[in-house]
Amino acid sequence: MQRLTLFILICCFTSFSQAETEVASVKEQFIPKIYSAPGYTAALNNIEISSKYNGVVTELLVEAGDIVKKDQLLLVIDEVVNKQSIEQVNKEIEIAQVTVTDAKKDVNNFEQLRKVQSISEEKLRKARLLLAHSQSTLLKAKAKLIETKAATPYLRIKSPENARIVKRLIDKGDLATSGSPLLHLEVLDPLVFETTIPVQWVTKLTTGQSINIKLNSIVTGTITQIINSADPITQKCIVKLELASSLNVPTGLFGQAQFVIDKELLLTIPDKALVKRVGITGVFRVD
Repeated sequence: MQRLTLFILICCFTSFSQAETEVASVKEQFIPKIYSAPGYTAALNNIEISSKYNGVVTELLVEAGDIVKKDQLLLVIDEVVNKQSIEQVNKEIEIAQVTVTDAKKDVNNFEQLRKVQSISEEKLRKARLLLAHSQSTLLKAKAKLIETKAATPYLRIKSPENARIVKRLIDKGDLATSGSPLLHLEVLDPLVFETTIPVQWVTKLTTGQSINIKLNSIVTGTITQIINSADPITQKCIVKLELASSLNVPTGLFGQAQFVIDKELLLTIPDKALVKRVGITGVFRVD
């Protein structure tokens, strides 16, 4: 029995000694030094919708959080007075046009009669003055119509861009006053990632540079703005990176921008040389 046990042990040690061991060399390499800067996604452009005229909000078609298209109707301020004004001006134009037509006929008739001395020069002069006055009245009425219609876009308020409704400051039935804000919008494209970086590393960055950003996944942002004015307390400068328009991410999403600020000469080993044992990661050194 002892001889059998000894034979098995000898076989095991022999097989271990014959097993090939893969050896990896340690190398010195320049490795990028990364500064991880926390930040958040934001809209590059924000829009405040305000009222130009006083009136009651008769229709409110959006809620906070809604996505709206360019030229989509957002709200309507009472149009009754404006519509009545347009109708009134149209009637004034019709009357003025009839007056001008009649005045032209009178002038033509009086000019024929004047040729045969049937009327006085004074009467023809007054007919011409009446025609000129009628034409002036018609022009003023048409100008008034243009001015009255110009108020319509300010009563039927539409979105100037593809945007998200961030805040609604008024409800249906409320009185909108001239200059008062009604809605806050953020333009969907482009979105930016806004962060800060210590002032001593700002010179390492350039506009147009691509930077990896950790959001829900790794995405790439392009530096579009570096504000070279440090906060007096934190001694950091604001950096804005434009995100790809294809990214479907909300504003206010936290993330980290991975800025390469330098390179370090470090000892490196292949990943496959790492060994994990009972929660500890290490390597075996070959003497």
